[in-house]
Amino acid sequence: MSLLKPLTAGLGAVTLCVGVAAASFAAPPEGAKPLADEATATSDWKVTSGALSVLPGGQWWTDSPVFRVVSQDRFQYANVATTVKATINEFKTSAETPAVAWDGVHLFLRYKSQYSLYYATVARRDGEVVLKKKCEGGPSNGGTYYTLATGSAPVKPGQEFTATAAVTDTQGGVKLSLDVNGEHLEAVDTGTGCATITGPGRVGVRADNVDVTVTQFAVKPEGC
Repeated sequence: MSLLKPLTAGLGAVTLCVGVAAASFAAPPEGAKPLADEATATSDWKVTSGALSVLPGGQWWTDSPVFRVVSQDRFQYANVATTVKATINEFKTSAETPAVAWDGVHLFLRYKSQYSLYYATVARRDGEVVLKKKCEGGPSNGGTYYTLATGSAPVKPGQEFTATAAVTDTQGGVKLSLDVNGEHLEAVDTGTGCATITGPGRVGVRADNVDVTVTQFAVKPEGC
């Protein structure tokens, strides 16, 4: 079974396993500003920062300097892989949001809150790919970021990329992995910065200082 599914009705149907209805995201995110006439009342997603448009073909598009979208509370996963297929149309900057190395696209894993989560940077301005963890308490919007692993996989504007980020509990800790354009990165969190982040959490997408079009998104829980 293919991991990727096309976006439909403004946000893709990403059910990959028969019987896993919780993975079926079939409506535009709450807070979306669709370019097409699409219903948003039953959204399974929530835009927490920035604005999101749904193109006539069903793709997501945003150029918000600070953008965040996460699944609603009823869609939470512990061991899971998320895959995104997207194109950065342009890296942007403004007086309020000057260019920084980590500008780009990121995938949320085990999102407990804006203060506690894992995430994978899949397309950064500086070409790095990174696995990170955010712990509660600290200078970064109420939390502290800890880098777990880094690599290099530059993505140029106009270049379509596919990235898969996964999180799994192991005996040694929480294993994270990232595959983007042939580059593989992994790390095991044994309690860096704070206790390992365990149990189900939401999934989502973050974008900073980019004009980006997302054409496919998939969620594959363990057992699929």
